[in-house]
Amino acid sequence: MNPSRNPGLSCPQCGHYIEVKITQLLDGSGVTCPSCQLHLAINSKPGGAAAFDKIRRMHDDETGHEPG
Repeated sequence: MNPSRNPGLSCPQCGHYIEVKITQLLDGSGVTCPSCQLHLAINSKPGGAAAFDKIRRMHDDETGHEPG
């Protein structure tokens, strides 16, 4: 990640940089690319559980929350 930029990711469809807060991913609403309108969300079902758990741990580490 580029430290001079806010956290986010590149849109897999158009390459536009999308600023994303971890809480947006954790609440299940996902994010929409402002350039091409592609909607991205984390699959919290069994196949996406590992990614969801990693993001939750990162959020807990950053905020000082205890896992639970």
